[in-house]
Amino acid sequence: KTESTVDHRKKDAAEFRKELDKLVKLYKDGEKEYEWVKESKFPAEIALAAHIISVDVRHRKPLSTSQELPDSEKFKEGLEVFQHYFKPGSCTHTFSSRTSSSEDGPPSPSYHSITGESIIYLDWKLIAPEEKLHCHNCACGNVHSELMHEKTNFSHNKKLFPLWTGSGRATPVILMNYKCELCNSRYKANDGELLAILPAHIRSMYPVKPVYASGQFHLTTDLAEDLAENMMTYANADVVSKRMYKKMGKSYLSSLETYLSQRPTADYLTVDDYLNHQFPPSGKRLKEAYDAASTSQLTNYRYSRDERSVREIQSVNISKTDKAAVDWTFAVAKNYYGMPGKMFTMNKGSSKEMALLAFVRSTAVSQISHMLIQARLGRKEFTPGATYTDIAPANEDFWKLIFGADMRVLLGLFHLMKRILDTVDHRCQLYWECLVMLQSCFYKYYDEDLELLLVALKEGLLSDDGKKLSDAD
Repeated sequence: KTESTVDHRKKDAAEFRKELDKLVKLYKDGEKEYEWVKESKFPAEIALAAHIISVDVRHRKPLSTSQELPDSEKFKEGLEVFQHYFKPGSCTHTFSSRTSSSEDGPPSPSYHSITGESIIYLDWKLIAPEEKLHCHNCACGNVHSELMHEKTNFSHNKKLFPLWTGSGRATPVILMNYKCELCNSRYKANDGELLAILPAHIRSMYPVKPVYASGQFHLTTDLAEDLAENMMTYANADVVSKRMYKKMGKSYLSSLETYLSQRPTADYLTVDDYLNHQFPPSGKRLKEAYDAASTSQLTNYRYSRDERSVREIQSVNISKTDKAAVDWTFAVAKNYYGMPGKMFTMNKGSSKEMALLAFVRSTAVSQISHMLIQARLGRKEFTPGATYTDIAPANEDFWKLIFGADMRVLLGLFHLMKRILDTVDHRCQLYWECLVMLQSCFYKYYDEDLELLLVALKEGLLSDDGKKLSDAD
C-alpha cells in the first residue's frame, strides 16, 4: 500500500499531464478550491503544475535546521518523491516533452504550454542536508544562531517567486522561508544574505549571484551579466528589457507552432492566457537591480563592485616619467539621470588606466581643483611630467600650480589638428593637397600594412566585383 502511494506521487510525464488537465478543467469550471489561481501572477497552467508538485512532495521535518532529517518512513517517502522531481544536486525540474501517440491521444494544450519550462523548489535542508543554515545578521555581530523552518511561499499563500532567465517567461520558484531563533530575522531560501554564507558549489544550484538576490524578482547569472555589460557600455537597461519582451513573444510563437504540428483537436492557449499579463521588468527596475548589485557587499571579497572600482582608480599612480590626459565629456553624462551634465576624466598615458573620474557642473577648472589636490595628497605619486588638455594653453598656470612649475601643458593631438583644419577653406582647389601634406606632419601609414593594402587593391581582393585597380587608380 505504501509503495503504491509513493508511486502515485512520483508521476511521469503522462500521469502529470493527466493530472494537470483535470485540475485545469476544475479551475475553468469554477471549482472554489482553485479560485486562488486567479490571483497568481503566473499562468494558470504553471500555477497548477506547481500545486501538483507541492502536494506530491509534502513531508514533515524538524522545525530547527540544525537537527538531522527524520528517519521515519513517511519522511523517506516524501524525500523519495522530492528527489524524483528534483534530482540530487539540483533544485530544478524541467517538464519533459512528449509527442502525441495512440495511447496519449491528441496533444494537451495545457501540458504543452509548460513543456520545456522549469520549476525550482528551494529547500536547502532537502537539497544539502549537511549544510548548516545560520543567521546573517547575527553572524555580522559575531553571534552564532540557527535558522528555523517556516512554510514555503506556495504552501503559505500560493505565491510563486519569479526568476527571469531572459529566454521567455519567468521561471516559478517555490521557496522555503526561515526565521532566526535569536533575532527573529526572516529569510527566503533565495535571499542573497543566505546564499552568501553557503559554499559556492551549493548555492550555485540556484542560478543567481548573491548580489542580485534581492527584491521582488531575480535575474539568472547569465542575464545579470548581460545586463551588467550593457550598463557598463551604454548605461541603458531599456535595451535589455525590450529584448526580454521580444523573447517572450517568440517563446509563445515557438510553442504554438510545435503544438499545431501535432494535429491537435483542441485550441491552443491565447497569448494572454500563455503570458497571464506577466511581463519582464522595465528598464527602470532593471537599472535599480543593477545599482543594488553594484553596491551590495555580498561578494566573495566582502566589498561592493562600486567600492572595488573606486579602489582601483585610487590605486593608480602617475610619476614624473608619465603623461596624463584630461578631458570633459558630455555624451556619457546624458545616461545618468539627476547628475550634472559633464564628466571629467584623467587617464594615465602609459597604461591607459583611469586615474580620476567625477561629475562636474561646468568645464571650469575650479570644479576639479579640490579633487586634484586630494589625489596628490592621498597617493604615493601623482605628479605627471606632462598633461594633455583640449584647451591648452588656457589654464596653464592652474595645472602648474597643482602639479609643479616644471610640468608641461600640451594640447591634445586631435584638438591641434582640428584647430588647423578649422582655418582651412574646404572649397579651395588645394584643400586635399593641403590635407595630405598636413597628414605627413602628424602621422604616416605603417609601411608593411600599406604595401599589403595596395597589393590587395591591385588584385581585386577588396572589390565585390573583383575589379583590379591600377597604379593610376
